[in-house]
Amino acid sequence: MTKAWKRYQEGLNFMRTDGLIDRVQQNERFIAGDQWYGIKSRDLPKPVLNIIKRIVNFKVSSVMSEEVKMNFSVQGYSAGVDSENAEKYEEAADLFTRYSDATWENIKQTPLSEQILKDAATSGAGIIHYFWDNTIKTGNDVKAIGELVGEIIDCVNYFPSNPNDNRIQSQPSIIISYRELVSKLKEEASNNEVSKELIDLIQGDKDTNDEAFEKAKDELGDKTTVLLEYSKRDGEVFYSKSTQNVEIVPETSTGLSLYPLVLMNWETRKRSCYGVAEVTELIPNQTFINKTLAMWMLSAQRTAFPKAIYDKTRIKSISNAIGHAIGVHGDISNVFKYAETGSTNYDVFKLIEFVMDSTKEVSGANENAMGEAKADNQGALMLQQQASAVPIESIKRRYFQALEDIGLIWADFWKAKYNTERLINVSDEDGNQETLWFLGEDYKDVKLNLKLDIGPSTHWSEAVTVNMIGNWLQTGMIDLTEALEMLPNNVIPNKQRLIEKRKQADIEKQVLYKCMTEFVDSLPPEEKEEIEKLKPDEMEQKILSMMSN
Repeated sequence: MTKAWKRYQEGLNFMRTDGLIDRVQQNERFIAGDQWYGIKSRDLPKPVLNIIKRIVNFKVSSVMSEEVKMNFSVQGYSAGVDSENAEKYEEAADLFTRYSDATWENIKQTPLSEQILKDAATSGAGIIHYFWDNTIKTGNDVKAIGELVGEIIDCVNYFPSNPNDNRIQSQPSIIISYRELVSKLKEEASNNEVSKELIDLIQGDKDTNDEAFEKAKDELGDKTTVLLEYSKRDGEVFYSKSTQNVEIVPETSTGLSLYPLVLMNWETRKRSCYGVAEVTELIPNQTFINKTLAMWMLSAQRTAFPKAIYDKTRIKSISNAIGHAIGVHGDISNVFKYAETGSTNYDVFKLIEFVMDSTKEVSGANENAMGEAKADNQGALMLQQQASAVPIESIKRRYFQALEDIGLIWADFWKAKYNTERLINVSDEDGNQETLWFLGEDYKDVKLNLKLDIGPSTHWSEAVTVNMIGNWLQTGMIDLTEALEMLPNNVIPNKQRLIEKRKQADIEKQVLYKCMTEFVDSLPPEEKEEIEKLKPDEMEQKILSMMSN
């Protein structure tokens, strides 16, 4: 048994004692809508009013509603400070800032950010793992091997040395567990010159009991559990890979100074790296809503429709078929009737509504926050929404801190892994694409800081911008060309071509006005005086007519 496997078992025991695995399993089922799991009842309806999913989706969207931009700066340096490395420092800050925008798109960071938030809301901790993938080839004329990749790690697959500390970079070592095909592991072990006897010990298993999610327990192919362990020594990060009995990759330097992992807690809990999930505290209310609604529906099914009562001594059998005749002997009075139906108690539904509204109110996802409340005007609704957003401010702060950690990890990879010059695509201040040479290794000794610029979401800011530009255009503060230049690029198709046509038309108009002025100056005084008495539009038409003649 490997040393990593022993530490992995200790981590599993800690999770089981804490109830983390069972708790995460239940939370995931509830947010997925599987809220009657394990309850067997043939007659009881099983309705689901999934307020948990709505609350979580709303909060995740609210946290991600603001546009974020990474801005790098050099530690202990600012523009204008006298330094022999001033040019290098300014180049590093500018290049890393611009390349972070491109990396955000290349690595698909937005879906990763959304998933880390959903995971945090579901299980208490969302985790992203970044790694260098040497199978990716980039570039055309100038080719490069390897690229930065991000993946989501479930919190039940995260085993730090000290689970009572949520600070990743302070951990002596971290283990990540995952399931992998045996054939792939044997090939990797062979490439690392592991002996055949040890390779034969890599065997598949069906040990998925400690996977917290139902779908993770269903596997195809022969798989086994793999442990990826990171450790730090003298400020340098090392990694190794092993199974229960075989070390596949021995301890190897990554060249990094930071663990390539980012953790975000939805709500923090003292002395716990796993935090507190939003879903956990919502489950009792969700269960009450579902059960109460189920009993109300069952009562309605049993009492809302009348039951037929008949004299069995005079009617042998009865049918519910429409228009079916019923034969009786003798007088037909007191032979058949319907029992009175029970009345539906709508107070139960009011109770359900009260619990739903109270749950949303306490969780900060009430009508004001969701934009469902009525307001006298848009401004009043905005104020209501801003006030309702206060409960998620602490979540936003933890999310933004996670993004700062992500940016610093990216920079660490660029300095360590971009050790051959490659061409990268970046954008200038006007959003125009340009290609630059980038050798991250040149900045290996440059210590960087990172600050986030946080603004309104793209859709909101674009709407405000377009409205403002329209008002300026109507009041004459700007002309049409200036308005087009200020509009966001995706508002009008082929905007640049339209701007160029407008500018060309303006140049032609200026030339025409100059010719008209020279023509009027050449006229006799009496004709000139007569023209100047006309209105501007009439004057222009008159001059053009005279010039054409």
